[in-house]
Amino acid sequence: MKINSIQYVKNLKGKKILIRVDYNVTLGKNNTLGEEDDARIRMSLPTIKFLLKKKSIPVILAHRGRPEGKVVETLRLNPLADRLTHLLKKKVIQLDSCTGYEIENKIKKSKIGDIFILENLRFDPREEKNSDDFSQKLAGLGDMYVNDAFSNSHRKHASMVGITKFLPSYAGLLMEKEIKQLSKSWENPKRPLATIIGGAKISTKLGLIKKFMDVSDFVLVGGALANMILKAKGVSIGKSVIEESMIKKVKEIKLTSTKLHIPLDVITSDSPDSLALPKTKAVGKVLDDEYILDLGPDTIELFSSIIKKSKTIIWNGPMGYVENRHFQKATKKIMEVVLRSRADVIIGGGDSLKMIGHKKMNKNIFLSSGGGAMLEFLEFGMLPAIVPLLLKNNKT
Repeated sequence: MKINSIQYVKNLKGKKILIRVDYNVTLGKNNTLGEEDDARIRMSLPTIKFLLKKKSIPVILAHRGRPEGKVVETLRLNPLADRLTHLLKKKVIQLDSCTGYEIENKIKKSKIGDIFILENLRFDPREEKNSDDFSQKLAGLGDMYVNDAFSNSHRKHASMVGITKFLPSYAGLLMEKEIKQLSKSWENPKRPLATIIGGAKISTKLGLIKKFMDVSDFVLVGGALANMILKAKGVSIGKSVIEESMIKKVKEIKLTSTKLHIPLDVITSDSPDSLALPKTKAVGKVLDDEYILDLGPDTIELFSSIIKKSKTIIWNGPMGYVENRHFQKATKKIMEVVLRSRADVIIGGGDSLKMIGHKKMNKNIFLSSGGGAMLEFLEFGMLPAIVPLLLKNNKT
């Protein structure tokens, strides 16, 4: 796949570059963003620093949350501008809207060394509708467009897709790296290949599980996805929350395949938010009033042994209900084994990145910014917002 990359464009000096990033992060105490939650912001720094070094003027486009086309005060991007200022050691100018005469005028009067961030794109209802009008107004703020938001590239939104009709469009450094790493590990992996998939929403991951079964040597399933498979196999899962409407489709997976590995034992409790001592139960022994909330020790041992003999590992999604610290053990234990591995490793998904935090990574480990985008890219080999970045589709 040949991508038009911003790093090969000559003479960027003085050019106003619209750079789409994914800063959809959760704020900490006092509505601030600390180093424990700024992974996605740090991932965007190489492209921003590259543009500053080339003496261009970066104008950052981002969203946060789901304001549904309305201004929501708690979803403004000021805390992100503050964090970016701290990381860059350079003032980031926060603009109070995305379009309009005042915004256009401020950017028009900018000078080399300035860096701007627009207000939350999703405050405007036209963003998620991929409106041509909104796309054109955004495009009018710059000379070029850079997509560095791989993790949002499965969205057909104005700032992701529509804008590319009106400006020369390029991939940022993070975007380029994501595509190369995922393509390499998926198309020509070292064997054995182990894929680990967890989290919830079987409806968005079912197709990928089927593909994993075809391509991988081992498929390890945890989280709510594992509960769905247990239910489909006729095993009691108590009160565990599942997508009942998907049971029939789950049964279409080769549930008896020797590639597929699901829990042998689980950790249960009477409530996901319970502070009571969790119980370890063999699969099939879960009571009707219990919830399955994590993998048990035997399953952790099984998954770990498979990971240790794998040469390529792709992981997306937690193994348990990690929102409660009592049910983070399996994810943390398996993460430790993965991070010690000498295999080629790709880890994606917001929860997974948060669990890793600021741990030092070996060169063989790649952290993908994408959750749903990573899964969709692995399943289909393309994303809607990447198509306009292909060399044959670009207008330069």
